Amino acid sequence: MTLFEPSEPMDQRPPTCRITKYGPLSPDEAEAFEEMAGAPMTLTRGQYVRHRGDTDPKVYFLRSGWVSCSVTFEDGARQIVKIHLPGDLVGVPSFAASVAGETIQALSDAVVAPVSNQSFGRLFRHHPRLAAILFVVSQEERALLMRRLAWVGRTRSIQRVGELIMSLHDRVSLADPTHTGPIFAPLSQEEIGDATGLTNVTVNHCLQELRQRQVASWRRFSLEVHDRARLEELVGIPREAIRTLDWFEDPMTDESRPPLARSPTTMP
Repeated sequence: MTLFEPSEPMDQRPPTCRITKYGPLSPDEAEAFEEMAGAPMTLTRGQYVRHRGDTDPKVYFLRSGWVSCSVTFEDGARQIVKIHLPGDLVGVPSFAASVAGETIQALSDAVVAPVSNQSFGRLFRHHPRLAAILFVVSQEERALLMRRLAWVGRTRSIQRVGELIMSLHDRVSLADPTHTGPIFAPLSQEEIGDATGLTNVTVNHCLQELRQRQVASWRRFSLEVHDRARLEELVGIPREAIRTLDWFEDPMTDESRPPLARSPTTMP
C-alpha cells in the first residue's frame, strides 16, 4: 500500500498549493514567493528548530515534511497548538514579538527555510496581491485555531480526534484533490494526545472506535478516511468554501472610481 505524502517538487521550488487555492500566481508573484525563503535546513524527526522564549524569532517556510508548534508548561505537559504541512509559513504568531511564543519541532524528516522580516517588507511593497493572499491565509490559520480551541474545550474526546483527522486529511489532500486512499500522517498517539488535550489511553480508545465504526483509521503513520459524510456528522463541521479575492481585485479603474470624500475644514 502506497501512502500519499506531499513533498518538495523535483525542481526544488517551494509548494504553493496553500496559496494558489485562492487564485493562480503570476510569474512575477511565483518568483517573488520562491525568493522569500533563504537557504534550506534539513531536519530529522524530533529535531527542534527553536524553543519558546528564544530571542529574535524567525518565520520559516516549510518545504517538505511535518512540524509542530507547541507550548510546554512547568509541569512538563505540552499542548501542540499547530501542526504544519508543506507550503505553510511556520512561526508567524511570533513575528511581532521579540521572543518566540512557541516551540517548533519536526514531526518527520523535514526541510525548512528561514524567511527574513525584510522579505515580508519587499513583498508588501512590490507584490501587494501576493501579500493579500498571505493575509487571507493568516486569517484562515486564526479560524482553524479558534475551531481547535472550541473543540478541545467543549466537545467529547472522539469529536476532538475526529476534528483533527478531518483537518489534517483535508490539508494533505489539498496538494492532490484527486487522491483516494491512505495518506502519510506521522503522529504518534502521544502527539495526537498533545494536539487534542487527551491521554494516550483515551486517544487509543477513540481511534479504535472510529475504526470499528468504519469512519476512519489511523495507525503506523497511515491515515485514511473511509466515510467523509459520517465523519462530518460526528465532528459537526461541514466542508467550508473559501472566499475569493474579489474584494482585492477591484474592477474599477482609477478614472471610474469616485473621488474620496474630503473632511470639512475647520476654520480657526
